Amino acid sequence: MAKRRKQDRKKTIFGIAIMLSLGLMMVALLIWTEPPTAQLTWRGGPLRQGQKTQSQDEAVPLCDKMMVVKWQSYGRKMVVQCSVAAKPETDQRNELKNQVKKQERRIKDQVRYAIGSVAMEDLRDPQLTMVKRDIKQSVCQVVGKGMVRDILIPEWHTSRWY
Repeated sequence: MAKRRKQDRKKTIFGIAIMLSLGLMMVALLIWTEPPTAQLTWRGGPLRQGQKTQSQDEAVPLCDKMMVVKWQSYGRKMVVQCSVAAKPETDQRNELKNQVKKQERRIKDQVRYAIGSVAMEDLRDPQLTMVKRDIKQSVCQVVGKGMVRDILIPEWHTSRWY
């Protein structure tokens, strides 16, 4: 009889341990895997899918559906998929277009570097102020100062942490 009670206790403790470990795994998954957030911003305001503004027609596309992997120091990563456009100064549109065609790879590298070097908090900012500022500075280094008035981000998707 005592042997049977001992076995029953062991089975009960084993079952409780399994249930606790499964519960902890579920909690950890919920904490570490944030739901994917998708933000569509244009000049700081949200856009509905397919909606265009007048400034969007004037903009010169720099990168279309570019993917950037943002690494954390402890091995986790976030994937950012975005499209970036530059709004030129009033009389610089054609010149900016030509510069973007000539230096397309360099511009994409600069945009990728600017997004990758921004702090994680700035990637979650709905206005993407710091991201736009860094991209504008990087692009102006390539195409020349005074050609880009504003950076527009019509598409911005951040993935979960991996």
